[in-house]
Amino acid sequence: MNRKGFISLLFSVFLMFSVNAQQLPFYNHNIINPVVLNPAYAGASGNLNAYLTRGQRYMGYGSGAINNTLSLEGEFVIPKSGFGLLIGQQSAGIQTQLSAQLSYSYMLTLADEHKLSFGLSGGYLDNRIRMEEVNVLHESDPYLYGMKEYRPTYDFNLGLAYSWDKMKIGFSVPQLIGNKVNYSKENTRGYYALARHFMFTASYDLKFEADSKLTVSPHGLVRIVPGAPVQYDITAHVAYENIGWFSATYKSDYAVQFNLGFHVLKQLHVGYSYEYVVGSFKNYYSGVNHEFLLGYTFKGGRGKDVVRRVEVQVPDPALQRENEDLKRQLKAKEEELERRLKEMLAQQLKDEIQEDKTKEELYREAEDRNEVREATNHHFIEVDGSESPAGYYVIIGVFDEEKNIVKNTNRMKSYFPNTYHVINTFNNYGYVVIHYTKDMESAYNALMKYKKEVEKEVWVLKYKME
Repeated sequence: MNRKGFISLLFSVFLMFSVNAQQLPFYNHNIINPVVLNPAYAGASGNLNAYLTRGQRYMGYGSGAINNTLSLEGEFVIPKSGFGLLIGQQSAGIQTQLSAQLSYSYMLTLADEHKLSFGLSGGYLDNRIRMEEVNVLHESDPYLYGMKEYRPTYDFNLGLAYSWDKMKIGFSVPQLIGNKVNYSKENTRGYYALARHFMFTASYDLKFEADSKLTVSPHGLVRIVPGAPVQYDITAHVAYENIGWFSATYKSDYAVQFNLGFHVLKQLHVGYSYEYVVGSFKNYYSGVNHEFLLGYTFKGGRGKDVVRRVEVQVPDPALQRENEDLKRQLKAKEEELERRLKEMLAQQLKDEIQEDKTKEELYREAEDRNEVREATNHHFIEVDGSESPAGYYVIIGVFDEEKNIVKNTNRMKSYFPNTYHVINTFNNYGYVVIHYTKDMESAYNALMKYKKEVEKEVWVLKYKME
């Protein structure tokens, strides 16, 4: 194997297992497009989002490392569900990988502003080693014997996402099953193991004024790979509504990163990430890394503006007390208005009665017209079975079927809100009562009002009155 081939092979292995055993490619725009790390965010915005990113790293060593990613995610046909499609192409030295994954998420509303989403993605991995770029001096090398250039496999990712008000927390497990990519069946060392990763994210949106268009979001990302040191990213992300974003990130013992992006006509997104290597990794590489983003948002049914966050401000205690006082004042005015309206109606009934006749005379005339009747052979009980009191019952009808009783009771409530019915135990008929009173004058007024407004049969039933 010549020097060039050896360096390429060594660099590929170095990239695969360097940076504290981080196997998955870095996504510098994961705050803008979180679905690349966690399938639970698929469809979270309510819009259809498409993003294309290209990351370039270690370009001073051979062909360097390239990460091209195309993602598409949005709402699914099932309510509260989302879907995602993620296509990636990564290359590092002589190794390349092409992946395609489908994602599904489901969201639960636990309480006001408390939401929990579950996500699962699975797909196909095409793993290749470009052996033609390696010049082998000893083709009979036992390690190379039986090595295959192409080995496919599959992978699954699991994710959870929780949000409360302005806080968001995520957890995902990429390379969930941790299977192996066997390039050689004969050689036990000829494989590449997909290490299971555990990723945690957390962020909180801050607005210094209620109507401010500027949002500052501290963001944290923790990567855990069994058997390797814990990695973390700490980010300060600043977004200005409908304009764009800027962020600064420190990646533990690896790099500092700066992101800048713009929203063009709100729906087209352009971003750039600059990464400067620091820490112990700088002993091996002193260059800079880049990542480019291009995205587009297709507005959905329940989607929000891409960069607009609707802030619901909770009133302070003084404002809440003032609101409660206003509600009580409004209720008091409504009650006063209702009382005056009843008084006006009562007065109107009185004014319509002939002035040259007393109430007793008018009542006797009603008796002569058979509009006032004695309750002989009547025994009234209420719907709850209790005894009905003695008094004057203004009756508009007697019915033997329950549906007719209910129908006529509901019909009369628009004129007489207190309409109800009683049961005569002697015949089990229902008597629809529009007014009950122990005052003869009040009963007569209700009878006259009914005759004027409804113009149908009505009578007053004297029940157990001496």
